[in-house]
This record gives sequence, C-alpha cells and structure tokens, in this order.
Amino acid sequence: VAEWHEDDNGGSGDPEYIFRGTLISNSSLVVDSVDELSVNQVVSPGPINTSENLKVAFVGDMTDGGDSEDVFNLIIQEGAEVVLHQGDLIQGAGYDDDPTKPGRWESNINATLGENFSYFALIGNHDIPLWDVAGGYQEKMIDRYNRMVANGKEVVCVGELGEASYCVYEGLFFAQSAIGVLSGQDDSTYVSQLQTDLSNSNNLWKLCAWHKMQEEMQIGGKNDETGWDVYEACKESGALIFSGHEHSYERTHSLRSMENQILADVTSPYIVGPGQTIKAVAGMGGYQLRDQERCEEDPPYGCNGEWASVYTLNQTNFVKKSGA
Repeated sequence: VAEWHEDDNGGSGDPEYIFRGTLISNSSLVVDSVDELSVNQVVSPGPINTSENLKVAFVGDMTDGGDSEDVFNLIIQEGAEVVLHQGDLIQGAGYDDDPTKPGRWESNINATLGENFSYFALIGNHDIPLWDVAGGYQEKMIDRYNRMVANGKEVVCVGELGEASYCVYEGLFFAQSAIGVLSGQDDSTYVSQLQTDLSNSNNLWKLCAWHKMQEEMQIGGKNDETGWDVYEACKESGALIFSGHEHSYERTHSLRSMENQILADVTSPYIVGPGQTIKAVAGMGGYQLRDQERCEEDPPYGCNGEWASVYTLNQTNFVKKSGA
C-alpha cells in the first residue's frame, strides 16, 4: 500500500489531495481512496521491495507427461510460490496446432500445482498456432490471472499478457516479451516497450523474460534471433534476464556488456544493478535435454569465462534429466 500526493491539477504545486492504493511502479498507482490533504506535505514513492522469502521457479520447454510432471513436483518440493514459464508450453506430444494442447497444458498444471497456483507463461515458437485463438494459451493465462486477482493475490499485470506486458507480483517486477518469436531482431516496438516499462518501475527486483535468444547467450546450437537491444536495455536497468528455447540450463556471471560478454563480477553473491546483470537459460522443462556445443565443457566453460553454471547432457553423462 502506498500514498501519492499531488495538487488538484496533477502538477507539482501545493498538494491538495492524497491517493491511497497499491503502487505498481514509480508512476502507476491502483487507487483505493482519495482524501483532501490537511497538511502541505509531499510523499514520493520509495523503492518497492519484494515480499520476503518469495521463491520463484523458472521453467521452459515443457511437454505432456512424466518428465514435465516431475518438474511440477519439484516445484512443490522446493516450496516455490510462483512459476515463470519462458515459452514452448507443451512441446512435442502432437503437432503444434493440435487444438487439445492448451487444455492439456492447463490440466497438467492444475493436476499438480492447482487451478489457482500463480503461474505466468509467455509465448514460444511452438505456441504460435494456438496462442491467441479462442481457448488458446493466452486465454488460459488470462483466466488464471483473473483467478489470482479474485483470490486476493498481490498481483497487477499491464499489456498483452505473455507477449508484450509487465507484471508486479508481491513487489517483483517482470516484463515479458515476444521479441524474436512474433518479430525479427531488435524490433523497435518491443525494445521501446521494455525500455519504458523498466524505466517506470521503482521495484528493487526486476526481471526480463522472453523465449528466444542470441547465440552467445546460450551454450547449445541456437543462432541469433532477438538482437542485442533488449539485452542491453534490461542490463542498463539492472534486470535479471531469463529465456528458454535451448533445452539445457546455463547461467552467466554478472556482465557489464551482454553483446561482448564482458565480466563485471564473478563471485557469488553477485552484484546486480544498473549497468550489470545476469542471463540464465531455463530450458529443462521436460522436453529433451541437449548437449553443449559452445564453450568448453568444464569450468570456467571457455569463451570469455562468462558462464558460471552449465548443465547439459555433457554434464549428466548423457542421462536425460529435467528441472526448474
């Protein structure tokens, strides 16, 4: 709950009104009440912290059945309160345009996590045919979001959910983008929206999420598909960056240049803030696990030494595993 003071013209003169409600960024307030001020005092919104001990699970590239069910069970075992799913919601198990897939995906979540569990997904390339159709993935996500709100979850989302939006969940800000999936590289619409949403956020913890990536931001066989502008925009805001698409797990050290993979901090716990951040790929949601094709297979993982952690078929001796 926050307070915002301003004058009757919305300007910067003597304040006359106080707005009370839920602050979702440094320029956005969901207003619950408005009262006339009795004192001449301006209260500026301070940094918004995330709820203490909030645990978030990051997944991507899931399928229908056992391995993905194991990932859901792991999420429960680890006590995660919210899931962020970076695209390819139910890969394999039939063609991408199989109209039963969105319902099966929803049923899989409900069977293990429950129909009111806080779950946010964004679009991946395998989700395109059934994303914005009647009964499709986006509609399922909107219905789930409405249930979260109806059940009193502390959450606000703005924009096209799962493709060009941001949400604030218990003080955690995360922006979702379809860059590279519904657009080409460095698409100015997606880049500008990310920059605007990030600059308007006063949240201490910020995340950026999309499905695809640049070749240097993964250790498998993917090519450049998003462009560097979104990476650098999120880095400048100090937002952590997550993607799926490559079926493995890898995380960088803190970088001060995403495009050139210039190290800023290699010691955990890392310093993350404006001008330096971490990129992670969470693509072990149950549909395949792939091998490592770039950088060395042993620490410090070659290239520019940017990789802090890598988990692929090479690290499991080619035994398939899944995780979040």
